[in-house]
Amino acid sequence: MNKMLNFLGSVFKGKESETLKNLEKLKILLVEDNAINQVIAEKMLLKDKCKPDIANNGKEALKMLKENHYDVILMDIKMPIMDGYEATKIIREKFPKPANQTPIIALTAYLSLEEKEKYLDAGMNDCISKPLDITVLKNSIGDILSCNQKKESVSIKNERSIGFSLPVLTAIFK
Repeated sequence: MNKMLNFLGSVFKGKESETLKNLEKLKILLVEDNAINQVIAEKMLLKDKCKPDIANNGKEALKMLKENHYDVILMDIKMPIMDGYEATKIIREKFPKPANQTPIIALTAYLSLEEKEKYLDAGMNDCISKPLDITVLKNSIGDILSCNQKKESVSIKNERSIGFSLPVLTAIFK
């Protein structure tokens, strides 16, 4: 049993987040309907030498994504016309590669465990609470891009389940 616990502990022991040094080389789409939140997020990103493109709602974001490549999308959830949840589902289900694989980080003032699970199930890669914290944002972007570069899945469904083959289980309990 101890072998099993040690093995599981090593599987779940996460490495520290890889904080990006800066966001300068990233093309970011900020999807936010609130003008004050747009200014705050933009100033925060500009301090890091990143000038985001800004969409006021999910519908505008879809149009901009059709016309441009983005490294990351920062997506507010509650917006008029089209919310972030619906926009994300459309991006994941109807956009061609590579646009449908663009990392999407949910931005929300109301982040419960149930809500986070809903956003991740819709295809978002992470969720961040407002007000934004640049360190948290950079950690999230760094972790997502690091996983993408390693060709690892960032799906929460894959992170939740650990498949054990018979040889692995046999080795654990020897």
